[in-house]
Amino acid sequence: MDNLKRIGEAEQQREAVRAQLAEPGSAHPAIVALREEIAALSDEYVTVVARSESVGADVDRATAQLAEVSSAYDSIRQQLEIAALSDALGPVLMEQYAKLGSYGQPALDPRATAELLSRTRLREFQVARMLSAEVQSRETVYRALEADKGVSAAELAAAVAEADRLLSARNRLLESLNRTYMVLTGQIVDLFREAMAEREPQPGVAELADAAGR
Repeated sequence: MDNLKRIGEAEQQREAVRAQLAEPGSAHPAIVALREEIAALSDEYVTVVARSESVGADVDRATAQLAEVSSAYDSIRQQLEIAALSDALGPVLMEQYAKLGSYGQPALDPRATAELLSRTRLREFQVARMLSAEVQSRETVYRALEADKGVSAAELAAAVAEADRLLSARNRLLESLNRTYMVLTGQIVDLFREAMAEREPQPGVAELADAAGR
């Protein structure tokens, strides 16, 4: 339920942003471009929050499955050690080793996870750069507004005030995105580790296979 709550909160934040963007304002190209960027960032935020919740759930499932498989191997090894003391060794070996196949193939693809990690780290870096360049972004918008000689002083003042509100909203979105990308990157690192762990041979498995084939 917590994951649905976080996604819902992100959607509420997006709706609040959309409501602000829907208010009448300046038609200056710099303001229009800023509105479009903020709308795109609000959509991205919802997408990233949902992805973070999904990847977090994948990590939890992979961790639980890996623990289950490891426990199963431990149990089977113990049974084989007991079976080795009797004449029933062959049939027990075959039966127990056959059970290992019930866990199927690894569910996670390390290559796909590594590619996802690379893309996410790149976007995290880009968002962090955008956040650190807030002052420069403000100056760029202000210069564009002041360079337009076709507006009155009152219109310019109104446009600057609107730009201030929009830039503050943009900064809040970037802060939220930056935090979420940091969390998501960590989750994908955990997922990659689980994907690699799935493919690590269990100690003694090769020996079990050899024994089962004899």
